[in-house]
Amino acid sequence: MKNSCFAALLFVVFAFQLSAQNQRSFRSLSVKDGLSQSEVTGIAQDREGFMWFSTTFGLNKYDGYTISIYNKDRQGIYEVPYYTYYDVVSDKKGNLYVAGDNLMKYNWKTNRFVVVPNLPKIREMHIDNQGSVWFVSLNYSDACFIDSAGKNFRQFTHDPNNNKSIQGKI
Repeated sequence: MKNSCFAALLFVVFAFQLSAQNQRSFRSLSVKDGLSQSEVTGIAQDREGFMWFSTTFGLNKYDGYTISIYNKDRQGIYEVPYYTYYDVVSDKKGNLYVAGDNLMKYNWKTNRFVVVPNLPKIREMHIDNQGSVWFVSLNYSDACFIDSAGKNFRQFTHDPNNNKSIQGKI
């Protein structure tokens, strides 16, 4: 009898503790909220806490209240060279990278994006543990990386005759 009362009391205590846990809330954003398009291709949070959403019609920055759209039609700090963006990532140092027709890196001093020249069109990106940016080309034929300092670049092209060459999504 004592064991069953103790078990029931223990159950009630744990049930109250579980119900007291913080509930997570999520808010969805749509075109009605100011998003440039409903199809989001990438999401990242920058070092200031802003959320960035890449879409096929612009890059969107969300401050928790409003959305600022960056695309080719905009002027000033909201102007970027493309419409279509496939991915957005942020590394441990707070650098923000955006994949479009080229790789872009956010310059915190000027509040503008800088295009990294001479790269293939990028589909997907990933930041590794050392802070290097790995990405694959739009047609998945090339895998590339830029080191965390942004100085060393390496490109790996798929060779269909070599089953050990890199191809596909990362």
